Amino acid sequence: MSKSSMSAYDKIVSVVLAAVLIAFPLTACENQKASEVVDQPAQEQVAPNAVTVNVAAPHGTGSVGLASLMSKVAEGSDLKGNYHFAITTAVEQIPSALEGGFADIAILTPSAAASYYNQTGGITVLAINSMSPMALVTSDDSISSLADLRGKTVFFSGAGAETLQASQHLLKLLQLDNSVEIEIINDPAVAVARLSKEKGSTAFLAQPYASMAIKGESKIRRVVDLADAWGTLANDGSQMVSTIVVARNEFVAQHPKITAEFLAALAESSQLAADDPIVVNPLVVDAGILETELLDERVLPLCHPVCIQGPEMKAALSGYLQTLYDSDPYMIDGEVPGDDFYYGA
Repeated sequence: MSKSSMSAYDKIVSVVLAAVLIAFPLTACENQKASEVVDQPAQEQVAPNAVTVNVAAPHGTGSVGLASLMSKVAEGSDLKGNYHFAITTAVEQIPSALEGGFADIAILTPSAAASYYNQTGGITVLAINSMSPMALVTSDDSISSLADLRGKTVFFSGAGAETLQASQHLLKLLQLDNSVEIEIINDPAVAVARLSKEKGSTAFLAQPYASMAIKGESKIRRVVDLADAWGTLANDGSQMVSTIVVARNEFVAQHPKITAEFLAALAESSQLAADDPIVVNPLVVDAGILETELLDERVLPLCHPVCIQGPEMKAALSGYLQTLYDSDPYMIDGEVPGDDFYYGA
């Protein structure tokens, strides 16, 4: 994708996601015309209480921090922005929707956001909104830490190549990268089944599958939370980031008060997800973020909803992106983003 134009496919994809954004029922103004998102671009100079804010986010645990905010908007909030949310399983459509102006704010993985920035420019990271939901689970009594994995085989069933590289980096920090065999299992349900069936087996699993494995088999334990392990092992201020919130630069420049409002609302929503999961758990389903409620309220905080901004965000994310670059430069399109990638840092 060039910096000046989208491919024909990307334009079609943008229109498809735009239709989702327009049709999504969680709007601040129920009588708003469906065509307004397209006919009245968000960058147009209008009064703050008339600004339409289109937010695109992936289906899955990386978006759980949005749940109470989406509920608040659906019920009628006092927010100045008119927020429209689209939760999609087709995450590859989100960058094209940003480029086409159909999405103003979006949740992306760090690698997707860095690649988009390097290819097209035009976006800024507003916040980190979730840390890695990965955990080490096992029925092997000899394993009580990552250091105990030497000479072991570990199943891996996570969210793609980025998470795999990050998990391998943790092993590298412990000088275990050449002594642990990782067996990739694409379907996490299969990984859970094998954990239950194969005595003494071990896996890196994302939530909620890690908790599903534990609940399904009493001998399986959660040994290590990988986000916590990264924070302990890394000495550069970086964190194992799962998803981040980005925004179009035009939108941020022309609507700074709405941008600040969104970040404040997201911070409150994310904090509620971490602190009061009993309340938020059903909201996650109502918002379409997950198809079913998590197994119990203890799982939601293990998805690590956060809203980290400013210098702390930059340190955590830039170090993480540097790790991805060192592992495979092409994962972030060949370059670590510069300082202008980070909002308020």
